[in-house]
Amino acid sequence: MEPSLAASPGSEGQLRAVIESAPLAIIEVDPQSRVKLWNRASERIFGWTSAEMLGRPETEVVPSSKRAEHETLLARVRAGQSYIG
Repeated sequence: MEPSLAASPGSEGQLRAVIESAPLAIIEVDPQSRVKLWNRASERIFGWTSAEMLGRPETEVVPSSKRAEHETLLARVRAGQSYIG
């Protein structure tokens, strides 16, 4: 999180509200690829609730036909490269 955002009063609550109201799935994973955040759009799109997904491997929602592509994208992100798409 950027320092200016982290220092703003109420910014965490505002960020949470944006994430929860986003029309796109927003999923945060830890370094071991376990789900840490699963927003409402993720619930709607993938069919699993946040309670069901928290702590589980995020690869459970990646179709087997897309796993190689997914791993390639994760490697890019972990290397500090950006991805838009």
